[in-house]
Amino acid sequence: MDQTHYLNNEIASNWEDLIFSYPKINCQSLNQEEVEIIWERAFLEGIGEFPNRRDLILTEDLLAPLSSSAFYAELAFESFNISRFMTTSVAPLSLYAAGKVTGVSVHGGDLTTTICSVFDGIILPLQTKRFEVSGRQLTDYLTRLMTERGYNFMSSSRDFEFAKRIKESLCYVSPYIQNDRKNKRLLREFYEKSFDLPDGERITLGDERFRCPEAMFNPAVLGKNDEGIHDVLSTCIKNVDMSMRRQMYSNILISGGVAEFDGFEERLSIELSKSSPERAPINIETSSKPEISSWLGATVLGEAPGTRAHMVSKAEYEEEGFRAVQRKCL
Repeated sequence: MDQTHYLNNEIASNWEDLIFSYPKINCQSLNQEEVEIIWERAFLEGIGEFPNRRDLILTEDLLAPLSSSAFYAELAFESFNISRFMTTSVAPLSLYAAGKVTGVSVHGGDLTTTICSVFDGIILPLQTKRFEVSGRQLTDYLTRLMTERGYNFMSSSRDFEFAKRIKESLCYVSPYIQNDRKNKRLLREFYEKSFDLPDGERITLGDERFRCPEAMFNPAVLGKNDEGIHDVLSTCIKNVDMSMRRQMYSNILISGGVAEFDGFEERLSIELSKSSPERAPINIETSSKPEISSWLGATVLGEAPGTRAHMVSKAEYEEEGFRAVQRKCL
């Protein structure tokens, strides 16, 4: 191979020769060299040049540690000579992309799932929570389920990527989980779907297809003593001022990886209606482009009047260091 690093769609045709690496774990970037490579490729392929003296808006997990923002600020100013820098949360950006400034964003990421309440463009921190089941945990769970089914999935990064692709292709959320549990044996052919690995092996799943994402609604299957995502969402909405609740119930937006599961929106609506006040209109929408909704929201934010006033200039960073980022962005 001529290349030493492969990203995104380049991976599919080079499965056999690759070792997979994850430079970001538990919301923290651990490998500066790998992150820098990703940024270089993104800039060169996205805008055709290094972003010298350009502005940069970076999306972060809402509850990411300060050390993560410090890492990115240093990289932006010292390695890429950014003119102005701003870090902002992923979750509300999906709302902005949908033309909303008030509502609840349910954003399912690879490392964390965030339920973020926003009113008039402002994040409500006491009504915002991290849900402790993420895309990566669901992939781990599916790996376990496939192993129980008799497939030989090891703990290598390569097998993890296979499991992730299988999850994205075959899994769905059951709107009526009890019915599916009863019918899975009677309608076996209906539930079973297959995925072909690059080496020709065929992976066939049955009830694992809905058992995997069911962990979002029942984290106990992962050994977690946590509420389901519908309960956390309900708590966030009930914690806002009573005068805002109807707006929150009627403006719920799903984005990120969870939005890709067929049935997720319907199931979330069913479960939420069980705990919502009578006559509260529940309206749940899925982002039209869930995987890039935060990026689309960032473009809206970047063009908004006053955004530059909240960005850190290179001169401010050189004078104050990371304190300037804390003062203006966090």
